Amino acid sequence: MKIDGLSPMERMAYEQNVYAYRDIKNGLDSAWRIGFEEGFAKEKVKTEKRMVRIMKAKGFDVSLISELTGLSEDQIAEL
Repeated sequence: MKIDGLSPMERMAYEQNVYAYRDIKNGLDSAWRIGFEEGFAKEKVKTEKRMVRIMKAKGFDVSLISELTGLSEDQIAEL
């Protein structure tokens, strides 16, 4: 679309629509990114817990689990 041929009113309306579109797109992009990051973080925690439970079941020493996972011994004991 050529905006050079638009009247001043049409051009202003066009620019307002472009700005509105960009605002909506930026909002959606931000929401998607935040949702993805939150989902990824939750999945990471679930995976960590599962790994700790498996290590405990296999008889790994709590101090070794702590060293490998970065979790405190108290956090490991809670799982």
